[in-house]
Amino acid sequence: MNYSLNLNRPIQTTSRKLEEVNIKELMHQYFLSKWYWYVIAMGLGITGAYFYLQTIQPEYVVKSKLMIKEDGGKEASTEDMLKRSLNLVGSSENMANEVQILTSYTVMRTVISDLGLQTRYFYKDFLSTHEDYKTFPILVDSVGFASGGNQTAAFEVIPLDYNKFQVKTDTVLGEYEFGKTYTNRLGTFRLILNGLPPIGSDSSMIIKIDHLDDLTESYLNRLHADHINDNSTMVELSMIDVVPQRGIDVLNGIVREYNKVTIQDKNELTRSTLQFLDNRIANINNDLQKVEARVETYKLNNEISAESSSNLGTIFETASRYADEQKDIEVQLSILGSMQETIDKKKNEFDLIPSNLANISAYLSDLIDPYNKMVLERNNLLKSAQLTNPVVESMTSQLVSLRKTILSTIINLQSDLNVKLGTIKGQIAGSKEQLRSVPIKERGLLEMKRQQTIIENLYVYLLQKREETAISVIATSANSRIIDAPRSSKFSINPNKKMTYFGGMLGGMILPFLFLLGADII
Repeated sequence: MNYSLNLNRPIQTTSRKLEEVNIKELMHQYFLSKWYWYVIAMGLGITGAYFYLQTIQPEYVVKSKLMIKEDGGKEASTEDMLKRSLNLVGSSENMANEVQILTSYTVMRTVISDLGLQTRYFYKDFLSTHEDYKTFPILVDSVGFASGGNQTAAFEVIPLDYNKFQVKTDTVLGEYEFGKTYTNRLGTFRLILNGLPPIGSDSSMIIKIDHLDDLTESYLNRLHADHINDNSTMVELSMIDVVPQRGIDVLNGIVREYNKVTIQDKNELTRSTLQFLDNRIANINNDLQKVEARVETYKLNNEISAESSSNLGTIFETASRYADEQKDIEVQLSILGSMQETIDKKKNEFDLIPSNLANISAYLSDLIDPYNKMVLERNNLLKSAQLTNPVVESMTSQLVSLRKTILSTIINLQSDLNVKLGTIKGQIAGSKEQLRSVPIKERGLLEMKRQQTIIENLYVYLLQKREETAISVIATSANSRIIDAPRSSKFSINPNKKMTYFGGMLGGMILPFLFLLGADII
C-alpha cells in the first residue's frame, strides 16, 4: 500500500506542473499578449455607456405622505387609536377603499386634464430628447383634432422669428403666426409665446399631444399608494417622473381632487336630507295654515272673544301637561312614517337615507350611517366597474339586507311608539273629564288649538333640522391632511449611472476575450 502511494507522487507533481504551464500559456495568449485590446475595449465600453446615459432623461421618485381623517372628516380620536392598538377595531378595510379612490382612474384623469398634461414639450438635440415643463417658450393655447383622427398629434415647431414659425412632421406643413389659429391635416391649433424661443438653434422643439385615456393609464402605472400600517390612517403616495416638478403637481392634484370627491359625497347626503326636509316643511306649512285659518273662522263664527280665549288658554295649559308627551310621540311617528315612505319606494332603492333625522333611536342611526357610507362607496366603485363586478354585487347584497333591517327597525319603533301613544291618550281622556265644565264651543276651540300646537312643534323641529343641515354644508372639511408635502429625490433612480458604467467596462473586458477565443476555434 505504501509502495503504491510513493509511485503516484511524481505523477501528481508532474500533472500540477503541466496545469500551471497551461494556465500561464492561456493567460499569455488571451490576456497578457493582448492587454492593449482590453484597455481599448474598456475605454470604448465606458465611452459607450457615457453616450448612452446622454440619450436617456433621468427619472426621479416623488413622495408625499397624508393622513386620512375618520368619522366624517374628523381626525381619529385618542379612544379610536387605543382601540386599534388593542386590535379591537381595524381600519384596513376602510383604508383600502380610500386608497382605491386615491388611485382611481377618474381622479387621475381629472388631475391630468386640470393640469393640461396632455400636451408635452421636448427639446431634441443630436444625442438626447429632454422633456420640459412650464418653462417651454412655446405653448399650445387651444387644440381641435381633425374629424376621424385619433386625438393625438406630434410635430416639430421651427421658430422663424418672434412672430412666425413653421410646423413640421415628416414634411413642412405650413408657416403660421403666434397667437393666431391655424388648421392643417392634424387639426386646428393656436400656439402662443411663453418666452423667447431659440431662433436658428440646432435643437429641435417638439410638441406631442397624447390621448387622455392612454396618458391616464400611463400615470396610474407609475403611481403607488401604500397604507403604512393597520394601526394608522397614514398613506404614502409615490410617483416616478422625468420632471420632478410635474410629479409634485400631480400628487398635489390627486390629494386636492380626492378631497373634492369626498366632500361631494358628504354634501350629496346633505342635499338629500335638505330635499327631504324641504318637502316635509312645505307640507307641514300648508297644514299649519289650514289649521290657523280654521281656528280663526271658528272664533268668528262662534263669537269667542279674546278674553274667553285667554281663560281657555289657562285651562289648556293645565291639559298640556298630559299632552306634551303625546305631541313628541306624534312628531316622532310622523318622521318615521316619512322615512318609511321614502325607503319603501323602489326608485329610491339605493338612495341615501337622511341620517340626522334618525336621532329618535341610536340603534336606527347606527344602521343608517353605515348604509349611507356603503351607498357612497358603491356609487364611487360603479364609476369604474360594472354591476356584475363581485365587489359591487357583494355591496348590493349587503345594502339590500341593511335596507330590510332599517325598515324592520322603523316598523318596530312605530309599534313601540303607538303603544306609548295609546297609554298617553288614556291619560288625556281622563284629563278631559276635568274639562267638561268648559262650554262646548270653547272645547271645540281647545281641540283645534291642540292640533295647531302639534303641527307647530313639528314645523319648528323640521326648521331647526334644516338649519343644522344647511350649516353642515359650510362646515364640511376635507377628508385628508397632508403630513409631508410632495418632494422629489435628490438623485435619479433610473438609469443607475454606476451600474451603467460598470456594465460598459465589463462588456469591454468580455468582448476581446470572446473575439480571441472565437478566432482560435475557427
